[in-house]
Amino acid sequence: MHAQRFRRYGDPLYVTPESKRRATNRSAQLARFEPKAVKPTTYRKCYGRHEHRVVAEQILGRPLRRGEIVHHKDGDKHNNDPSNLEVMTQSDHVREHFFRDKQIQWNGERLFPAEWAERFELSRHQFHNRYRAGWSMDRIRDTPVRRWSRAND
Repeated sequence: MHAQRFRRYGDPLYVTPESKRRATNRSAQLARFEPKAVKPTTYRKCYGRHEHRVVAEQILGRPLRRGEIVHHKDGDKHNNDPSNLEVMTQSDHVREHFFRDKQIQWNGERLFPAEWAERFELSRHQFHNRYRAGWSMDRIRDTPVRRWSRAND
């Protein structure tokens, strides 16, 4: 290590300044990632914070409150254009993603998920979980709901 410092800097006791070390480390980290190599399922960060949250705070002119979520309207997590962002509550966000009012067509009928769940005598959550898992409508209808009970010893 000392010989390496002597060859590089002419001084075996040379220590790189903290600011220079941080700058070179950061640039080396950024050089490893090409912009298109970023996973589509991750959010971009801006100084350690999610970029979409920073943009939403700038739009609102205030910090986000506890429980406020920033929703990407088009579903693209990398599109942080202000027209694509919407601030909503946690419950509204869950409703937007999991209980959408889209109809499902099966056997010539078009019903909402809640109506299919009622027809199959399932809860909305049971129907939703099975549907999201990729089950066919026949399988959702025909698979009984497990009833759990404690065995008496």
